[in-house]
Amino acid sequence: MALLQSSEHADNQRGVARLMGSAALLEQVLDGCHIGEDGVLVAGPLLQAVPERDAVLLALLDHRGSLRGAEVLRLEGYQGTLPPLPALRQLTLRGGCSEEALRAAAGLATLTALDLSGASTLASLPDLGALVGLQKLSLAGCAALKDLRSLAGLTALVSLDLTGCDSVTDLSPLAGLDDLELVSSDRLQRLHRRQRQRKRRVGWAEDTRRRKKRRSRKRNQKR
Repeated sequence: MALLQSSEHADNQRGVARLMGSAALLEQVLDGCHIGEDGVLVAGPLLQAVPERDAVLLALLDHRGSLRGAEVLRLEGYQGTLPPLPALRQLTLRGGCSEEALRAAAGLATLTALDLSGASTLASLPDLGALVGLQKLSLAGCAALKDLRSLAGLTALVSLDLTGCDSVTDLSPLAGLDDLELVSSDRLQRLHRRQRQRKRRVGWAEDTRRRKKRRSRKRNQKR
């Protein structure tokens, strides 16, 4: 459709806005478009060759109200932003994504699984504190990632994939995640074990000090 054939981002955005202004035209363009059961976006014949197709398709489906019940979404190399996804539980943004999409993902409180694997240039993560129910996170192949502090508050997290995260040298932000199963290189596995052992030793020392204080108080009370 000529309305959305421009390779220029601004022209593409204007074409989307025009489609949103015509219900009949919108339905024509969205014919055959949907999100599959596996979360993959399926474009109809009129959107197959559109530049920034996934971003255009998400914007149009959102305008039609077709995303309210979506629970799974998978995107590859996505450079657009994410519309509101109030029911989404599983999100894949493999191969890197825009900062806007990453920030939007960090605000999806319903997520239980997030896959950011293959983002080789991702150097840091946004605040993920809103993802209180997140159980599974994949950062595999995020070779530039160093700082894991934004994971410290993810108390529901039980599976974390750090395979290929060769720049990570500090796993102390994970110390409070007692149920976490880490998938990673041997180097990070060893580091994770050492840091957990250190935490246990500190905990034992603190328990010993508390017991000594209690015994001391009891002795003083008897005098």
